[in-house]
Amino acid sequence: MFKSNVNKIILALLIVLSIVIMFSYQNLQSTIDIIKSEENAKSELVEKSILNAVKYSDVTYKFAEKRINDQMKEYSEIMLDKYIMNPNVLDWDLNELKNKFNNYDVHVINSDLVIIMSTVKEDIGLDLKRFGIFSDLLRKRLAGNKFVADRMDVAANTKEITKFSYMPTQDHKYLLELSTNVNEAFPILEDLDIINVAKNLRDKHQSVDDILIYKLGKEGGRMREINHVYLTDDKEAQEKKREIGKKVILNNEIVVISEEHIAEGYTNIHKYIPYVSYEENGDIDWWNSYVIEIIYNDKSLQMDLFNQKSLFITNLIMTVLVFLVLLIIIRYLINLSERKKEKLNTVINTTSEGYFMLDKEFKIMEANESIAKMIDYPQQKLKDMKISEFIESEVFESIDTDQIQETDKVVHRNFEYELKGNNKRSVPVILSTTTIYEKGKRKYIFSFATDITKQKKMEKQLKESYEKLSDMEKSRSRLLSNISHDLRTPITSMLGYLELIKNGVVTDSKDKEKYIERTYDKVLDLKKLIDDLFQLTKLETRQIDFNIEEISVDRLVSNVHGKYELDAKNIGVELKLESPSNMKDCTVKVDTTRIEQVFGNLITNAMRYTPSSGSIILGWDKIGDNEVRFKVQDNGKGISKEDLPYLFERFYKGSKSRNSFEGGNGIGLAISKEIIEYHGGSIWIESVKDIGSAFFFTLKIK
Repeated sequence: MFKSNVNKIILALLIVLSIVIMFSYQNLQSTIDIIKSEENAKSELVEKSILNAVKYSDVTYKFAEKRINDQMKEYSEIMLDKYIMNPNVLDWDLNELKNKFNNYDVHVINSDLVIIMSTVKEDIGLDLKRFGIFSDLLRKRLAGNKFVADRMDVAANTKEITKFSYMPTQDHKYLLELSTNVNEAFPILEDLDIINVAKNLRDKHQSVDDILIYKLGKEGGRMREINHVYLTDDKEAQEKKREIGKKVILNNEIVVISEEHIAEGYTNIHKYIPYVSYEENGDIDWWNSYVIEIIYNDKSLQMDLFNQKSLFITNLIMTVLVFLVLLIIIRYLINLSERKKEKLNTVINTTSEGYFMLDKEFKIMEANESIAKMIDYPQQKLKDMKISEFIESEVFESIDTDQIQETDKVVHRNFEYELKGNNKRSVPVILSTTTIYEKGKRKYIFSFATDITKQKKMEKQLKESYEKLSDMEKSRSRLLSNISHDLRTPITSMLGYLELIKNGVVTDSKDKEKYIERTYDKVLDLKKLIDDLFQLTKLETRQIDFNIEEISVDRLVSNVHGKYELDAKNIGVELKLESPSNMKDCTVKVDTTRIEQVFGNLITNAMRYTPSSGSIILGWDKIGDNEVRFKVQDNGKGISKEDLPYLFERFYKGSKSRNSFEGGNGIGLAISKEIIEYHGGSIWIESVKDIGSAFFFTLKIK
């Protein structure tokens, strides 16, 4: 069994280890994907930033250029009109025109391409023929017949961007030139240096080695670099870059080229991104179209990937080591547990106490030989049997599992019970149970049963002996108490009478006879008192025999009425009989003599306290289907509320004095109470002072 458990645990650990490794590898792949995604996101951010900078510069420059072009054309047409009115340009006041033209400088170039007049004194006399290609361009413009403005360079990294425009006169003698400092007209253009934008992006991102910007000539010819952008000294490499850039911008497509540095362990990615600008008419604006070369390195990416892989391998090694250590510990604990279990099984199987273990369904999982002997059942057949065969399941369900908190793990209980043995033989035992809970739900029950058959027999014998002794002691103490309680007064009276006769105080024969008769009456009273005391004592200790018989209620009441009707009439009291007219007669099982004694006590008391010409009612009725209620009611002087709770106590005769009521020894009502309670009934009184009293008692209907 031990080897089987170990193999299962090893298999479970291997499965868990495989799952951990699989999830760790998946986590590694996810982390790598996230890192690559972050790098791609950074690259996209860099590319969007530089493209947005170029686009914003392009849009702003075009707006500024159009505004300046419109003004220059307007001012050039004014000068052309002025020339028509006054062809002698030497008479013109150029400073006046400058003030009128928003501080635009005004230049007049003659047909020899010499500046003959200018608001810039340094330019007067400047011969433009020495500027080669530019001079050819000026001749074309002089020979033409339309307004022409030079383009501004978006990427020009200078604080002095000057723009020129040219308008030939109709006779082609002069070329009217305007110039202005663009930065002064539009200060915002100073912040549109895309070279600095590229530099800041490069410095901000470790993965960016450099950002280079190229543009074509204004006619889409040879590729050229923007001023002061870093370039390699390798002329062949420069030319190769220019060819790639020209292809990118002409085809308007992105080109990516990888450059591996095997010795250094990283790779450069050259990404060429075109930005093509368009004129208002839809033609390509080559002047403001660019190629952006972003040179990425994957050093930080490779380092991050290397760190993640190293962390994965380290965690993997640590996990394997932890599982190996855990496996060793589990093997040791299982081995230790098996040895303890073997010892425990040895103890359980050799102990004289019965032992059994139940599952949550109250099936027997384990049982020792002692419990099998107790219930006289083969030990081998006990396994998987329901414990309800020997013990009611409710015994173990007496703890409400809904009240067991989730923190409760173990509940111990000890109680006595009688096992149901084979052949219906009962075995008294003390059950010591331990219930194991998980999250408030019962899981296992362990129980030890100690046979207490011998103890029970001894307890029963001791109890019976004690009860006999107790009853005898109660009888003796009650008798002595009752006798001493109510004998002193009549004995004292008798001694007094006899002393009067003995001492010769009473000499007359008639007086002597009277005192002797009184003494005799007192002796009779004492005899009745002693008889009543014996009867009450026997009733209270259940030492008196009852002769139970069936009798109809109507007959019982009629017999009582007939027995006491004449006695009542002799003292001037009417004893009335009341029976319910709308009820059928019913039968009770009673000791007729004892019940008639109760009626006699109640009727005698009623006659004692009912005045002459008064009446006493003897009646009965049914209470529900199971009880009969009897009544003895008088219209005497009644009983005070203070006395009512004590009327059925021994020797009670009134709250103030024992002679408050005429006659009686205070035992009759106590005897009546014991007789009625023996029959399973109850007795009580209802009374109103100076109006009368009613005694009631109930008996069970057969």
